[in-house]
Amino acid sequence: MTLSQRSFRSARTLFVRHIPTVTSLANTFHSRPSFPLFRWLEMDNSVDNRAIDNGDIENAVNVMYQVDVYSNLNTGKKAQTKAIIALLDEVLAGYRFVRTFCNPVQNFNDATIYRMTARYTRRITNQDEIYKED
Repeated sequence: MTLSQRSFRSARTLFVRHIPTVTSLANTFHSRPSFPLFRWLEMDNSVDNRAIDNGDIENAVNVMYQVDVYSNLNTGKKAQTKAIIALLDEVLAGYRFVRTFCNPVQNFNDATIYRMTARYTRRITNQDEIYKED
């Protein structure tokens, strides 16, 4: 199981306990989903140039996950998305991800749906060691 799969499943398990009605997707959605919703996307998985040697080019990679959280409550949608982001922070901190971005994003398709986007990064070596940038 990949790190993406492990962390996504951990997030989904945590939500079942705290927000049982949340819908989770590991990719894009094509039909009208149910809310609240979080969508999980891997936005980057690039080779770390500092870890290249003669034996194996992929000794380490830099990964970035983007999580989009949506709520359609009549009142309290901002609070609901923030609560979901806080749970995601808890899960991903356990995998030593660092949140590098978190902001509301205007939803042009449907202004009644509140959307917040967060991005998390981490360096992973071929031994699954974790490094933070200095």
